[in-house]
Amino acid sequence: PSQVVFNGDLFDFAKPTLDEIKAAQSAFDQLHKEGISTIIMAGNHEAVSKTDSTFDYIPFRNINHVKFDNKLQIESTTLTLCDWHHIKFLQYAEPSNILISHYRSTLPPHIYEEIDTRFVSKFKLVLLGDIHNRFSPEDHVHYTSSPYDTHYTKSRQDRGFIMLSIDGEGFEWEYITTDLP
Repeated sequence: PSQVVFNGDLFDFAKPTLDEIKAAQSAFDQLHKEGISTIIMAGNHEAVSKTDSTFDYIPFRNINHVKFDNKLQIESTTLTLCDWHHIKFLQYAEPSNILISHYRSTLPPHIYEEIDTRFVSKFKLVLLGDIHNRFSPEDHVHYTSSPYDTHYTKSRQDRGFIMLSIDGEGFEWEYITTDLP
């Protein structure tokens, strides 16, 4: 099965405009029609409080909203999911195939890690958000951005999401660039 992963910071702010909400819902509905599941976690931009996000208050259809942290088993692939508020616990996470989170590792000289990132070698694939830019500091670590234009997006090539294809043999991933307003 195919999964679309949104690693947080889908919107600029915790209170998106009606147009932003409609655009997001339209995208979620289209993916659902195509038989693609959507996994979404809140980033710090969707934070309404320390424990709540935009996704807790807007009744989006056709999404799997990750709240807090959990594991998801899809066929033989295990996904570790962790939202922006619980990143401090990631260093204690058990190894799995894929880590999906919204934290940043060290990207010198301007960005420094929020937690000790030496643990990422426990995962075959690490999908992260937060830096508002498509970036791969290591072969198995990949940052994504919002599929929509935000005031942090640096270029059109940065806008997109991750598509995971999971089957009994394992998984593959692809970064999908979008041209959404």
